[in-house]
Amino acid sequence: MSARKVRSGMKKKIIACLERQGGGPLSIKKLNSLLGGGKEGRKEVQSALGALVKEGKVKFVTPKKVILAQPSVRVTGKFFLTPAGNGFVAVRGMGSDVFIPKSQTMGAFHNDVVEVEISGLRRGRTSGRVVRIVERGIRNVVGRLSSRRGRRYLSVEDKKLSHVFEVLPGGVRASEGDLVMAKIEEGRGRRLSVRLVENLGREDSVNSLTLSTLCVYGFDRDFPDDALAQAEKLPRKVLRDRKRVDLTGLPFVTIDGENARDFDDAICVFREGRGFRLLVSIADVSAYVPWDSPLDLEARRRGTS
Repeated sequence: MSARKVRSGMKKKIIACLERQGGGPLSIKKLNSLLGGGKEGRKEVQSALGALVKEGKVKFVTPKKVILAQPSVRVTGKFFLTPAGNGFVAVRGMGSDVFIPKSQTMGAFHNDVVEVEISGLRRGRTSGRVVRIVERGIRNVVGRLSSRRGRRYLSVEDKKLSHVFEVLPGGVRASEGDLVMAKIEEGRGRRLSVRLVENLGREDSVNSLTLSTLCVYGFDRDFPDDALAQAEKLPRKVLRDRKRVDLTGLPFVTIDGENARDFDDAICVFREGRGFRLLVSIADVSAYVPWDSPLDLEARRRGTS
């Protein structure tokens, strides 16, 4: 029998084997075992796989695993980055998000609108890879300025965006070590640079941290006039009424990280009789901001959890 006929027969066996296994993924070792090839048959299997890959009938998902190639399906949605570097794309009309491995994000940032090619199932969930960035979701960033070999760079360190941008000439004046706000600009080949727009000084502050969060989540820096007017009318002291008990004399403490700025709950534990009493105090925002008021509506629009 000619080598061509042998390869043709092996190709058919491989396709049939993958179909019986639900399309894969299947390791070359497992595939060879199912086909009863042994050590001598492994080269024959690899040769036939190479031909099938060229024909577009089989594709490698890892260097040692293959799947049956399916017709390309592409969808568009919003990209969400995880702390581990992987991502999820929310697509309107799909029952579940598309999982994007860290190696397949194509440099997409949190909140970008991306086009994704569906590659199949990965551990029971739909997975794919980013093939095109349709629209950037982050326009501005806050980072620290540095210089190296005559060029300036902006280092952004946020749990949703960790990146080093080259700084374009011009923009506001800033020195190495300053915290600055910058506008992202896209050049040839989608290469990203930034132009400095505001110098925030050298120290981390509530203002700089707030600006950084606003930038990463794509929120407006300025609030609507009616929300600002409502905020100006809020009392500067705690409201007191007969329904509330004043416990400010107790030693409440907060359990928050070193850089926390939003202290919305606190606890107090003290001995009482033969046991202990635990008190938990929670910020009562509704006492100051009525439901559906301008400030409430704007807060909900900006909310992330």
